[in-house]
Amino acid sequence: GYNPFLLLAYLFTGYELSELKNSFSYWMYCAKVQTEVYSKDEPATLLGLYKDIGQLLEIGWLILYTLDMPEHWLDPDRMDSDFDITKVNIKEEVLTFLSREEQCNLRKALRNFYKANSWFHYQRMTLEDALFHALQTKNQYYNIKCFEDLESRINKLMEILYALNREFVNSSLVEEKIIV
Repeated sequence: GYNPFLLLAYLFTGYELSELKNSFSYWMYCAKVQTEVYSKDEPATLLGLYKDIGQLLEIGWLILYTLDMPEHWLDPDRMDSDFDITKVNIKEEVLTFLSREEQCNLRKALRNFYKANSWFHYQRMTLEDALFHALQTKNQYYNIKCFEDLESRINKLMEILYALNREFVNSSLVEEKIIV
């Protein structure tokens, strides 16, 4: 099934938070500056990042709006047996987009994120626009502020989900799987 906690752990096996934020920041820079193209030699890297950011939007929404979490999502014995949870990046990272209060109550921060950005589809459409404009130099996007706002919002979401992932991976349920 679609276990958002497992998908989040998979995502942070491939990225450190600072690396993900830096890649996303460069993407937004290329989308805003007409003369810049994201990874001319390998544009597929941006497609992968686009997929991962879209997946973060979905994972956060699913964690927040699933009323009854299936027990198997948190059951270490029913997680993907091929997945090595010890490889998930859970190092301490500086969270610059979250207030101290938000860091202390991540679930409330996640709820507030989706409350403020309730039109989920709009976020995805803006990501698509940024994807297009980061891969071409023919014309500039008409509303650069839109990309700046998107960058702030997505950075905040990344931090919330990274911190939630750290909580999940450090939970006693997961520790039992690591020990076994």
